Amino acid sequence: MKILHFIPKFSSISQSFIYDLLLRLDKIDHVDNTVLTYKRSQEKERPYKDVKIIKSNTLMERLMYKILRKIGCKRIVAPNIRALRRELNKKNDYDIFHAHFGNSAYKAFIADDSVEFAIKTVVSIHGTDITKNFASKKKYREVLISAANRGCIFLANSQFLASKAIELGLPRENIKIVYNTVNEKFLNAERELPYADGPLRIISIGRLIDVKGHEYLIRAVPVLKRNIKNIQLSIVGDGINLSKLKNLVHDLGIDENVHFLGSVSHDKLPEILSNHHIYVQPSIIYEKTGQEESFGIVILEALAVGLPVIVTNTGGMPEVVNFTSSKWAKIIPQKDEMSIAKAVNEIIDNNKSFKLKDPDRINILEKYTAEKQTETLLDIYSDVIGNYADET
Repeated sequence: MKILHFIPKFSSISQSFIYDLLLRLDKIDHVDNTVLTYKRSQEKERPYKDVKIIKSNTLMERLMYKILRKIGCKRIVAPNIRALRRELNKKNDYDIFHAHFGNSAYKAFIADDSVEFAIKTVVSIHGTDITKNFASKKKYREVLISAANRGCIFLANSQFLASKAIELGLPRENIKIVYNTVNEKFLNAERELPYADGPLRIISIGRLIDVKGHEYLIRAVPVLKRNIKNIQLSIVGDGINLSKLKNLVHDLGIDENVHFLGSVSHDKLPEILSNHHIYVQPSIIYEKTGQEESFGIVILEALAVGLPVIVTNTGGMPEVVNFTSSKWAKIIPQKDEMSIAKAVNEIIDNNKSFKLKDPDRINILEKYTAEKQTETLLDIYSDVIGNYADET
C-alpha cells in the first residue's frame, strides 16, 4: 500500500500530529509513505526518509502570472498549482493520495479534477479549513464538494467537525471520523502533582488569537486571587494578540502572576505540562468568522501527563472529554472568567483525589489511543483502494 501524503509545508511546528502519524504508519510492513511538499522545515527536529519537494516555478513564470492577474486574466493558473500539476502528471504508482487539510486538497483538485484522482484521494480536515474557509470561500467550497461527489473521502477529527462539514454541504456518506491521538511521550511524563500550599500553577497552550479566549482566562486570575494567595498562570504560544494580552495583564495589576512563554518546541511540552497543576482551554466561538476549536489535542496531552482540564462548551472540546463534566474535566460556558475561577476552585477542593488510575481519566484517554487511530485509517485506506479498483 503506497501512500502519497500532500503537506504544503512539512513539518510546521503546530503539526506534530501529522508527523507522529507518519512515523506510526512507517512501522507497518505493507505501508510505504512518501511526503509531497512545497517547503521542508524542521528537518533536524523531524527527520523523514522520503520527501519529494515540488520544484518551484521560475522567476519569469511568477512574474508573468502577476502581470496577467494585474491586467484582468482571472483564469490563469497560479504558479504553485502548475508546479503541483506537473508533479501529479508524472507517472506515480501510489495507491492513495492523502491531502492533509482542506486547503491542500483544494490545491490538488485545482491541479487535477479527474474522477480517477478524486476516487483515490482522502482529505484530513482539522478545523478552520472547514469552519472558516469552507463557510466563507465559494470557490473553495465548490471544489471540495465536487471532489466529494466524484468519490473523495474526508476524514474529520471529531463528530463536531463532521457535522459542520455536512451542514456546509459535504455529503454525509463521504465523511469518516478519525480521532486525533496523543503522543506516548506525554503518557511517559505522567505524574501525580496535587496542589498543596505552594503556588497554584495553571497553564494554557495555543496561538494568541481571538478564538483561543486567553482574555477570559487572564481576567479569571484576579478573581482567583481573592482566595488563593499565590497563583501562577503560564501561557504558551505566540500570535497577533500578544501585545494586547500583555497590556491586559498590566492593567489588571497581575504582572507577577502571568507569564508568556512564547512558542515552545513540542518535545518540551510534556515537561512543561508536568510542572503545572491545572490545564485550561478557554476557547470561544469567534463571531466574525464562526471559527471554533474542532478538537483540541493539547487537552488530551494535558490529561495524559496527569493534569485535570477545564474546557469551554464550544466546538469539539466537550466531545474530547466525553461530553460530561467530571472530576478530571470541567466543561464551562465560554467568555466567562467567573466560571473559570469556579471550576479551578472545585478542582482544588478535590485535589487529593486526582489519581492517575482514576476511571474518569482512563476512559477519556482510552478513546484516543494511537492503535485505534491507525487501525481506523488503514481500514479507510483499504476501502478507498477497493473502490478505486471497482471504478476503474
